[in-house]
Amino acid sequence: MSDATPVLLAEDQAQNTPPSMALWYATDLSRWEDVTSQVTTDQDLVLHGKAYRHLTPEYYAWLRSRMTHAQAKHRRGLLPTAVYDQLRARFNTMQDDAIRLYGEATLLAMLESLDIQGYEPPSAQTASRLLALLQDAQSAEATPQEFYSGSGSVRAMLPDPTVPPNLAVGVPVRMLGGSEGVVMHIHAAEAELPAGWVEITTTDGQRAQTDTRYLTDIYGRRFVPMTYTPSEQRAMQLAADERPEDFDDILPDLNYPTTGTWPFTEQVDLLDYFKVEEIKETAMGVGWTYADLFQNRSQFAMPCGQEYGLICFVHGRALGAVTADAIELFPEKGNRDQCTRFQRPRRQEVIHGSTHAT
Repeated sequence: MSDATPVLLAEDQAQNTPPSMALWYATDLSRWEDVTSQVTTDQDLVLHGKAYRHLTPEYYAWLRSRMTHAQAKHRRGLLPTAVYDQLRARFNTMQDDAIRLYGEATLLAMLESLDIQGYEPPSAQTASRLLALLQDAQSAEATPQEFYSGSGSVRAMLPDPTVPPNLAVGVPVRMLGGSEGVVMHIHAAEAELPAGWVEITTTDGQRAQTDTRYLTDIYGRRFVPMTYTPSEQRAMQLAADERPEDFDDILPDLNYPTTGTWPFTEQVDLLDYFKVEEIKETAMGVGWTYADLFQNRSQFAMPCGQEYGLICFVHGRALGAVTADAIELFPEKGNRDQCTRFQRPRRQEVIHGSTHAT
């Protein structure tokens, strides 16, 4: 396990220093070799949101294990071919470098002896944890400062906050609410999404979708300027004018389904509706239906029957992790260990008189 101290360098500083013979690789197998000679090989580098480490036999063995894992995910259809092909090309370059530096015998011996589970790779989360310490830095041209954290002294700089980052597949990002992940697909603008939207794999392996307007890099910089659709602008103006009577046509209908005859309707809270609405795209991205989330009408009274959706069980609680099978519910205040899980309903969904298996 490495005791390396991470170092954050500004872009202009990194690009205008003499090259070193040391080779550095990020955990996504990106290669960088134009490194300042003042950075020793036992230090990690965090540049532009990516963590780099000097290529050693130990690091090679860990990267190879991750490539094997990526290959398995690709075969299961969980990793897009374009992303996998890029990783494979980078891995081949890294492997050639490792063989040239250390020889096949050394690398094979390390593959057999390294404790993969105990190895601590470089992590871009280091940069995220340092943000609170770096708030006084003015720009990438500022004088380097010494900050102290639990792991010791860190020489650090923030990127220029006025320069928007580039959005691309493979870039680490942060979503509204603080969740982090990596961009997998970028989609073009639509009528209600003027900046488009992206698909993300979160750090815990979940799939998510989000409006590009609310996406930032790990330093909090937006990828695109904030813009608003006409309907959003109208809602904002109505709110500013404080005319409650004008909101009747934009408030959501809390009853679902809106058609058909239903003997029982469970009353739901507007705030609960907004909580479920916030995780709707993430949940539907892993297989939940609209009825699984919002249905509050049934042929049977609560809690009988299988029609009732998540919204009927929130009761002011906070929503946690979303998976294909369940969604976590936590007390809004109090003991966060008191977690319950709402299991995704397995039922026949009835919409407009027709039946759909879910």
